Amino acid sequence: MDAILTGNTNIFLGDSTFIQINLKGSPPWNVSIDPLGDFNINTSEIKIAVNPPLSTEYRLNSVSNYCGTGSVSGLASVVVLTILGNELFENQEIRVYPNPVAGQKIKYEILKDKISEVQIFSSDGKIIKKEFYKKTSIGEIDFGNLTAGKYHLKFFGEKKTYYYQVVK
Repeated sequence: MDAILTGNTNIFLGDSTFIQINLKGSPPWNVSIDPLGDFNINTSEIKIAVNPPLSTEYRLNSVSNYCGTGSVSGLASVVVLTILGNELFENQEIRVYPNPVAGQKIKYEILKDKISEVQIFSSDGKIIKKEFYKKTSIGEIDFGNLTAGKYHLKFFGEKKTYYYQVVK
């Protein structure tokens, strides 16, 4: 028996989306999802509506049925895009400047973490660029080939994932 969680997406603050769980084995299943809690599921595919106020990563903690415990995999990352700025808690952990982007590059500083990858998304949520780093807490991101507009950055740290919005 196993359970797979999917549903990576970007939404605007106040919008809803769905995360999906696909289950194999015999129902009913007991599933634990962080941070949502426990669910009793009787169908092999279920969609759960979520409306997070901040960017959230949903993880399957466990799946079980009358046969015992099964394996879990997958992650559903819901990025909440703010219209007028960056989420308050992000500003305390990450610095990205200059914002708006003044030249070809922007700089970032992450407090108490190391970044290995940065993804740049367009305002409609499409990934347009990935940059890889050697686990650093400070660095630069090249915006030279990008046109004017609003961009969403996703920083992959050793401890967590960070989100930030910039304007070029």
